[in-house]
Amino acid sequence: MKLYPIEQNGKYGYVNIVNKIYHIQPQFAQTFPFCEGLGKIKENFKFGFIDEKCKYVIRPQFDDAGDFSEGLVNVKVSGKYGYCNNKGEMIIQPKFEFADAFCEGLAKVKIQELWGFINKKGKLVIEAKYEIAESFQEGVALVAVNSLFGGKKYGFIDHIGDHVIKPQFFLAESFHEGMALFNEGLWGFINKKGKKVISPTYNAAEPFSEGLAAVGIKKPNGSNYYGFINQKGKFAIPPIYEFSSSFSEGLGLVKIGDIPKYFDEYSFLNGILKKIVDPNDRKTIQQYYIQDRSTGKYNLRTNVNEENQIIIADILKKSGYIITKAKYGFIDKTGTIVIKPQYDFAEIFKNGLAKVRSGKKVGAINPKGEYVIYPY
Repeated sequence: MKLYPIEQNGKYGYVNIVNKIYHIQPQFAQTFPFCEGLGKIKENFKFGFIDEKCKYVIRPQFDDAGDFSEGLVNVKVSGKYGYCNNKGEMIIQPKFEFADAFCEGLAKVKIQELWGFINKKGKLVIEAKYEIAESFQEGVALVAVNSLFGGKKYGFIDHIGDHVIKPQFFLAESFHEGMALFNEGLWGFINKKGKKVISPTYNAAEPFSEGLAAVGIKKPNGSNYYGFINQKGKFAIPPIYEFSSSFSEGLGLVKIGDIPKYFDEYSFLNGILKKIVDPNDRKTIQQYYIQDRSTGKYNLRTNVNEENQIIIADILKKSGYIITKAKYGFIDKTGTIVIKPQYDFAEIFKNGLAKVRSGKKVGAINPKGEYVIYPY
């Protein structure tokens, strides 16, 4: 059963996304997605867990709680973190300044302001000596140590704490699909041997997902174009978007501005064209806006593709024209728009749903763009 957290009149419950009917009536102060068969809820400022029948498995008692992972959940009691199982039994007593979810059999914990890793018996198996640490992914964990010259250097360790990639990067992120982001003023990618396989050339970047990575390159006006590269560093989808985010479940999140469909004759000839300095830009605009002799209006050609719409938008912005607020939508891996940009905000797809917002109303859509949870 797929249950989705939903709010109604200040109370939270869960709706069945298959039949769109409330499965658990709104009654809690807050609800969170189900993980490993249990849903985290908040009531009277405490966190607990329920099953799909709305029966308490672990009554609200924790000051903070993560999500179940590998059979355990990190919880906070009296200012310290420990771990309990899905019966509510405390398996690792609360004694850490902070504790994160288990990944690949190990969990990062904070001891005296430094990070290390414990096993499921609570034994510290990697010494707490790192300024920053991330959970294990693909056999390695990102860690950072203080540099002799100030600041921090990032590298990667294995499950016994040995450095497989020595601390050397100004910034880095965890591995995804065999590659990790690193930053030396710009973003690039390394492989598991620490070799720079995609040179640092991007102003913004996200990890690889489903074979593609969202990246941003600088426009002449200082903002970024966004697109998607493959693992050879070649653009699979050109950088034509105002924003892009990782592919998930076959769809990529993008943000596109809406260009005007027409101009009146005076505005076009005496406003737009006169303000465009570059002759090539002026020629481009004249190519795409054609005058209707019967009305005098200059109408945008039909079937202008997304790439050319972005080019037109940039030219108009340089002339001082204010483009309609950009909207979020979704594309497939060919760059074809699957869900038309229409949302003020959107998140990537997870478990068949994407959270979207129009104005102040929030809902959830399926990969066809159909509302499964209607805006509320």
